Amino acid sequence: MVRRGFCRDCGTPLFFDPVDDDRMLVVLGSLDDPSRYSPASEDSTESRLPFVAAWAGLRQKVTEDDFSPDELVRIARSNHQHPDHDTETWPPEGRT
Repeated sequence: MVRRGFCRDCGTPLFFDPVDDDRMLVVLGSLDDPSRYSPASEDSTESRLPFVAAWAGLRQKVTEDDFSPDELVRIARSNHQHPDHDTETWPPEGRT
């Protein structure tokens, strides 16, 4: 048996807590800065998609290199995703 934690507002999975274990598993993508933490283990590897293990050997590309500074500003202005910080109002005025 497990407890699963979800964001009450959007339903994003946040943690997985086995009731018979002293560990709580946190969803890495739910952290504000996941680069601050290194995984201690990889669980449920039997469910890993076959191509995931090959990612380390793939060519790496920074997608921002494809856009000029002006294009990046235009893209940012057209993005309607909520930022990773508290805001006074949402959506911002003039953007619905």
